[in-house]
Amino acid sequence: MAKEKQVRPCFIPAGLNFDELPESIRLAASAIIDPAYRELVLLPKSALEKSTGLTIVHLLWIEVVEQHALNRKLTKQLSQNQFGHLPSTGDDMLGHLRLLGAKDKACNFLLRLRKFNKKSLRDPLRNVVNETTGGQ
Repeated sequence: MAKEKQVRPCFIPAGLNFDELPESIRLAASAIIDPAYRELVLLPKSALEKSTGLTIVHLLWIEVVEQHALNRKLTKQLSQNQFGHLPSTGDDMLGHLRLLGAKDKACNFLLRLRKFNKKSLRDPLRNVVNETTGGQ
């Protein structure tokens, strides 16, 4: 069986050495980003679906990187017994929630687009009543 060629999404810098990324980001990239890129960008036929899919995958990538950064901050604060201002209550989390809102909007748009495309591919005459037979 031939091995699938890996395609680097355009938003991941060409000079980035994947092997030097933290393990949590590498795992998420392999388990989430790569399959999502294939499913949402490479497989769709329409350019608008591909573009929307690329937006979603880019937001997923930012989400993974931000989650890693938030977790590092939280771990550091907890290890130093600093419970006063955790990332889950600060600007970092608000930014992350805005990112999730943007991802939700892009996903909803993609679902509506797919529903529209599915409807437009149907035979427009299938549900038309035959006027000469009275619908029989």
